[in-house]
Amino acid sequence: SREQLRERRVGASTRSRHSFSAPPGGAPTMVRCSVLFELIVWTTLTASTIGPGTVAMCAKAGADAQEALLWCVVVAAVVAWVLQEASGRLTNVSNRTLGDCAYFKMPEGSRLAFLRKVLACYVVFGGWAYEANNFAGTMAAVRLVVTDEAALYTINVLLGPLCAGMVVAGSTQRLSLLFSAVVAAMIVCFAAVIGGSGVPNSLVGGLVPTIPAGSYEVALGLVGTTTVPHNLLLSSALARGASARSVQRGVLLSASLSGLISLLILIVGMHVHKDAAEFELRDVADVLRSAMGRGGVWGFAL
Repeated sequence: SREQLRERRVGASTRSRHSFSAPPGGAPTMVRCSVLFELIVWTTLTASTIGPGTVAMCAKAGADAQEALLWCVVVAAVVAWVLQEASGRLTNVSNRTLGDCAYFKMPEGSRLAFLRKVLACYVVFGGWAYEANNFAGTMAAVRLVVTDEAALYTINVLLGPLCAGMVVAGSTQRLSLLFSAVVAAMIVCFAAVIGGSGVPNSLVGGLVPTIPAGSYEVALGLVGTTTVPHNLLLSSALARGASARSVQRGVLLSASLSGLISLLILIVGMHVHKDAAEFELRDVADVLRSAMGRGGVWGFAL
């Protein structure tokens, strides 16, 4: 049909994002580069997962409950892996994104069309709330290194246009490389702190499911901030034009990195010494400052 022909053309045009053909004689090297680039593209999922909410929630879990909620991070990483790979496979075999599949199964005029509209509202309003959290978290990080009110106001006003310009002007490849650098920087930053402070001997005990009194909301937040339901749509979009093998490897890598970074943040949070009743992002910055100096705080904020 005409629709199938259009989908085949779209699939062929999007496949170039994930792979490229290798010239004769340089096949092994080019194939390795192609696989590496495919994995880099999928780290976009990790960068989308580790935001201000994840940093604050994981650090708070470590500060309040120590290692007791470690198992929540493991469960959340597994859930993210399963659901995101399912979303990617759906796109891979149907050549339709998750949104397209929802429209196909719940077309206009059907009894399920109302559910599709509810889902669309959830995605739109949830996306607004998610981005509002990102902007609020960004300003909280900026306040760790900038104290001048005029500079803070200017940065706050410019955040929106800067993000919009980066998305419009940047290509998928460039943004993927940028996100990969951010993920690597986060791993190095938190791993360096743990290397200097040490890993608690009781950490393994956190793999036993238990929720301390008063930590039920934190446990739920840990699972939610690591799985990130909106990433189902992102994994579906990334899977379009990719091979099944690429989807499997990419989702496994992104879920593993998300779980690893969340674990590192939780361990750093275990070193937080709180004098106040409320947990703040500055508490994590203080741990980084004691381990890495002023540069650690700048790296954390960036």
